[in-house]
Amino acid sequence: MATMGDLIGFNGYLNTTTPFSVKEHQVQWKTDRRYMDFNIGNTYNETCAYPRFWNETGFPVDDVVNSELQGCYDSDFDQFGDIEAFGVFPDWQRQVECVEICSRSRLMFLSSWPNSLLCKIVCESGYLQSGSGFNAILVS
Repeated sequence: MATMGDLIGFNGYLNTTTPFSVKEHQVQWKTDRRYMDFNIGNTYNETCAYPRFWNETGFPVDDVVNSELQGCYDSDFDQFGDIEAFGVFPDWQRQVECVEICSRSRLMFLSSWPNSLLCKIVCESGYLQSGSGFNAILVS
Protein backbone atom coordinates (compact mmCIF):
# COMPACT_ATOMS: atom_id res chain seq x y z
CA MET A 1 0.00 0.00 0.00
CA ALA A 2 1.31 3.47 -0.81
CA THR A 3 0.30 7.09 -0.62
CA MET A 4 0.12 9.51 -3.48
CA GLY A 5 2.75 12.20 -4.00
CA ASP A 6 2.25 15.88 -3.30
CA LEU A 7 1.68 16.91 -6.91
CA ILE A 8 -1.50 19.00 -6.64
CA GLY A 9 -1.90 22.39 -4.99
CA PHE A 10 -4.85 24.70 -4.41
CA ASN A 11 -4.58 28.01 -6.26
CA GLY A 12 -3.28 30.60 -3.80
CA TYR A 13 -2.36 27.96 -1.21
CA LEU A 14 0.43 25.89 -2.77
CA ASN A 15 2.44 25.46 0.43
CA THR A 16 0.01 26.48 3.14
CA THR A 17 -3.14 25.06 4.67
CA THR A 18 -6.14 25.68 2.45
CA PRO A 19 -9.30 26.78 4.27
CA PHE A 20 -12.27 24.44 3.97
CA SER A 21 -14.90 25.61 1.46
CA VAL A 22 -18.13 23.87 0.44
CA LYS A 23 -17.69 25.46 -3.00
CA GLU A 24 -14.23 23.84 -3.28
CA HIS A 25 -11.08 25.49 -4.63
CA GLN A 26 -9.46 25.51 -8.04
CA VAL A 27 -6.29 23.42 -8.25
CA GLN A 28 -3.09 23.26 -10.25
CA TRP A 29 -0.19 20.89 -10.75
CA LYS A 30 2.75 21.94 -8.56
CA THR A 31 5.38 20.71 -11.04
CA ASP A 32 5.58 19.00 -14.42
CA ARG A 33 5.02 15.61 -12.75
CA ARG A 34 1.50 14.16 -13.13
CA TYR A 35 -0.53 11.24 -11.85
CA MET A 36 -0.83 8.83 -14.73
CA ASP A 37 -4.28 7.53 -13.80
CA PHE A 38 -6.02 10.45 -12.12
CA ASN A 39 -6.82 13.96 -13.30
CA ILE A 40 -7.68 17.31 -11.81
CA GLY A 41 -10.34 19.63 -13.14
CA ASN A 42 -11.37 23.23 -12.69
CA THR A 43 -14.71 23.19 -14.49
CA TYR A 44 -17.46 23.66 -11.92
CA ASN A 45 -20.50 21.39 -12.16
CA GLU A 46 -23.49 23.06 -10.48
CA THR A 47 -25.47 19.81 -10.33
CA CYS A 48 -23.19 17.42 -8.41
CA ALA A 49 -25.07 14.92 -6.29
CA TYR A 50 -23.75 14.48 -2.76
CA PRO A 51 -24.45 11.54 -0.47
CA ARG A 52 -26.38 11.86 2.75
CA PHE A 53 -24.35 13.38 5.61
CA TRP A 54 -24.97 12.80 9.30
CA ASN A 55 -24.71 15.08 12.32
CA GLU A 56 -23.46 14.38 15.85
CA THR A 57 -26.78 12.85 16.94
CA GLY A 58 -26.73 10.21 14.23
CA PHE A 59 -29.51 11.87 12.27
CA PRO A 60 -29.21 13.39 8.79
CA VAL A 61 -27.87 16.95 8.66
CA ASP A 62 -30.28 19.85 8.41
CA ASP A 63 -31.45 21.09 5.04
CA VAL A 64 -29.25 24.16 5.44
CA VAL A 65 -26.14 21.95 5.02
CA ASN A 66 -27.62 20.17 2.02
CA SER A 67 -28.41 23.52 0.42
CA GLU A 68 -24.74 24.56 0.74
CA LEU A 69 -23.50 21.40 -1.01
CA GLN A 70 -24.77 22.02 -4.52
CA GLY A 71 -21.80 21.74 -6.87
CA CYS A 72 -18.29 20.40 -7.36
CA TYR A 73 -15.35 20.51 -9.73
CA ASP A 74 -14.93 17.88 -12.47
CA SER A 75 -11.95 16.27 -10.77
CA ASP A 76 -10.90 12.82 -9.62
CA PHE A 77 -9.98 14.51 -6.32
CA ASP A 78 -11.99 16.50 -3.83
CA GLN A 79 -11.06 20.16 -3.73
CA PHE A 80 -12.62 21.24 -0.41
CA GLY A 81 -9.40 22.30 1.31
CA ASP A 82 -8.55 21.29 4.88
CA ILE A 83 -9.91 21.41 8.36
CA GLU A 84 -7.58 21.23 11.32
CA ALA A 85 -6.88 17.83 12.84
CA PHE A 86 -7.88 19.19 16.22
CA GLY A 87 -10.77 21.53 16.74
CA VAL A 88 -14.53 21.69 16.83
CA PHE A 89 -16.08 21.09 13.43
CA PRO A 90 -19.46 19.68 12.47
CA ASP A 91 -19.37 15.94 11.84
CA TRP A 92 -20.50 16.38 8.23
CA GLN A 93 -17.40 18.51 7.52
CA ARG A 94 -15.20 15.78 8.96
CA GLN A 95 -17.04 13.26 6.74
CA VAL A 96 -16.26 15.40 3.68
CA GLU A 97 -12.68 15.88 4.87
CA CYS A 98 -12.23 12.11 5.23
CA VAL A 99 -12.46 11.94 1.46
CA GLU A 100 -9.15 13.72 1.16
CA ILE A 101 -7.36 12.28 4.18
CA CYS A 102 -8.42 8.68 3.63
CA SER A 103 -7.88 8.35 -0.07
CA ARG A 104 -7.30 11.60 -1.94
CA SER A 105 -10.30 10.65 -4.08
CA ARG A 106 -14.05 10.70 -3.74
CA LEU A 107 -14.51 7.63 -1.53
CA MET A 108 -17.59 9.02 0.16
CA PHE A 109 -19.25 9.63 -3.15
CA LEU A 110 -19.15 6.04 -4.37
CA SER A 111 -22.71 6.19 -5.62
CA SER A 112 -22.00 9.35 -7.58
CA TRP A 113 -18.50 8.66 -8.92
CA PRO A 114 -18.15 9.42 -12.60
CA ASN A 115 -17.86 6.18 -14.57
CA SER A 116 -14.35 7.10 -15.71
CA LEU A 117 -13.07 7.36 -12.11
CA LEU A 118 -14.99 4.31 -10.90
CA CYS A 119 -13.48 2.23 -13.68
CA LYS A 120 -9.95 3.35 -12.75
CA ILE A 121 -10.43 2.43 -9.09
CA VAL A 122 -12.05 -0.93 -9.83
CA CYS A 123 -9.39 -1.84 -12.40
CA GLU A 124 -6.48 -0.80 -10.18
CA SER A 125 -7.84 -2.62 -7.15
CA GLY A 126 -8.14 -5.71 -9.36
CA TYR A 127 -4.50 -5.38 -10.39
CA LEU A 128 -3.53 -5.12 -6.72
CA GLN A 129 -5.52 -8.20 -5.78
CA SER A 130 -4.31 -10.31 -8.69
CA GLY A 131 -0.69 -9.38 -8.04
CA SER A 132 -0.72 -10.32 -4.38
CA GLY A 133 -1.09 -13.50 -2.42
CA PHE A 134 -3.94 -14.20 -0.04
CA ASN A 135 -2.09 -12.80 2.99
CA ALA A 136 -0.16 -10.10 1.16
CA ILE A 137 -2.14 -7.09 2.34
CA LEU A 138 -2.42 -6.09 5.98
CA VAL A 139 -3.96 -2.75 6.82
CA SER A 140 -3.91 -1.79 10.47
